Amino acid sequence: MVSGGYNDWFLPSAAELSKLYGNRIAIGGFTTGIYWSSTEVDSHPSHIAWMFSVSWIEMLEYSNDFYSRVRAIRYF
Repeated sequence: MVSGGYNDWFLPSAAELSKLYGNRIAIGGFTTGIYWSSTEVDSHPSHIAWMFSVSWIEMLEYSNDFYSRVRAIRYF
């Protein structure tokens, strides 16, 4: 996918997503909801991943078929 002229966007890890939320005032782009991370839960690596809840300000485990938001990032 090309967005903003770049095609190197990716889904952040749970740690990266937490850092993004911690800097949300400076970077923007978060609304109420739950955001996917690319980090799978160790005990369920094929179908459960960590998600970040903006409403509860915590990481949660969800099945990968759960419909939710993403916050793609890229390094520059």
